[in-house]
Amino acid sequence: MLAIEGPMGPTGYLSYSRHEETKKTEETDIKEIIPKETNTNEIDAKLTPHFSPPLSLKSSLIAEARNHIVAAGGLFDFFAALCDDSRDYDERYQYACDLANFSANERQVKEIIAAGGLERLKHLMKLSPPEADKSSSTGTDNIRAMAFLCLSNIAGTDVSYRDLLIREGFIELGRNIIIDGVARKLAPDDKGPRLPIMLCQNIAWFFFSVFRQKPLPERDECISCIRPIVEMLRMSTDTIMIQRCLWALAEIIAHKEAKEIVARQPIMALLTFVFHTEDEAIRLGAIRVFGGMASGDEEIVNALVTPEYRILNHMKQTIMDAKYPDTVTRTLWALSNITNEASDTIIQEIVNAGLVPVLVRSLSDDKNANIREEALRTLANIARCGSAAHIQHVTDQPEVVPLMCEFLNSGMEGVNLETFVNDSLDVLMVLLRNEENKIKVKPDGSRPPNPCAQQIFTLGAYEILIKLEKLKTPLGERAKKVLDYYF
Repeated sequence: MLAIEGPMGPTGYLSYSRHEETKKTEETDIKEIIPKETNTNEIDAKLTPHFSPPLSLKSSLIAEARNHIVAAGGLFDFFAALCDDSRDYDERYQYACDLANFSANERQVKEIIAAGGLERLKHLMKLSPPEADKSSSTGTDNIRAMAFLCLSNIAGTDVSYRDLLIREGFIELGRNIIIDGVARKLAPDDKGPRLPIMLCQNIAWFFFSVFRQKPLPERDECISCIRPIVEMLRMSTDTIMIQRCLWALAEIIAHKEAKEIVARQPIMALLTFVFHTEDEAIRLGAIRVFGGMASGDEEIVNALVTPEYRILNHMKQTIMDAKYPDTVTRTLWALSNITNEASDTIIQEIVNAGLVPVLVRSLSDDKNANIREEALRTLANIARCGSAAHIQHVTDQPEVVPLMCEFLNSGMEGVNLETFVNDSLDVLMVLLRNEENKIKVKPDGSRPPNPCAQQIFTLGAYEILIKLEKLKTPLGERAKKVLDYYF
């Protein structure tokens, strides 16, 4: 089976080559990967799903699809043939692939809707295997899979089309297919059809396309999709399905109540299990979920950093082992969310996981601006929110002060002025104050020099602070305070 990845370029549309797809996909059972009683302290999952790189949207496939529709007599006749249950499956499946490709831009989406396409797609959703062959629904389910790919493209076109699909009940149809399939699998006397992987993949992609559009749908639509997504995560080892489920979940948890539901122990244990895979693409999907959750209440953030799940430890390992810069950037982004206005308890867990040296190494070794920006923001959060012991832990990293001075200079050259300079100055101010608090006045009333201030002066950052002081901005005012108090 050809794996389709996304989002595809700026549009987010997916295309599908029916010539590269075998006529019938081998029926694949959904396998449970996590036992009902799992000790997350002992989990060291090594999933080995197959990863296929993203396909690019191919204009030739769209043109080919339009030619087939014209040859069929236009969209009305095309839909009639697609929904004709007496026709050969292979022919109808080719039509379904053409429809998925044809839905790849807004003008053609309008044509589909004008031709009564949504009612026809509802018909395809309700397809069932012939009574004589209930042991396999592969044929009809592959057609339904292509129908959901078409719906994904429609939902991703514009929020108004997304809302139209919701009103027409397509979220409920996708949700029920998964829930009913899980119920069939768990029934002890079940002899009915299983859920093919491709259908589940495309339902997960449909959920992602729906919830990626902002503003989010109503609360009930968001909450109701958590269960089918969790069921697909719980019972699959397919990489593409897991990725798409995680992407969809990352969009849904923009809703506050959805965050609270996902933060509960059973789902957190499952997400932790998924995150502990060696597959970087799956880890990245899980990190998107964790980063979104970290923007919630402190109680939710506490659930993320609890030692039981070892999420912070695996974030550290992900930063150290990642092959792709985006994985590192996303992981650091999640950590910056976790540490934003964090309590001492949360900062302590960050320290316990050994993340501070890793953050400094990311600042020191990586010339990627996005990685440096997120690492610096996280380090600044730790400095702002941490206790004296946490600040001392930052101070003990010998590269920190030289790096902060370097970033001050980078800011004067116009590179990431707001982020780099503000966060760098914040870290320096905290470290200066920490060293100042440790200085003891001599019997003669004199005070020894601040070692951090001396280092800043030696590194040439004193002149940079003087330049910053001249700015008529809050940054200039803060630079002046540093100069007046410590120099």
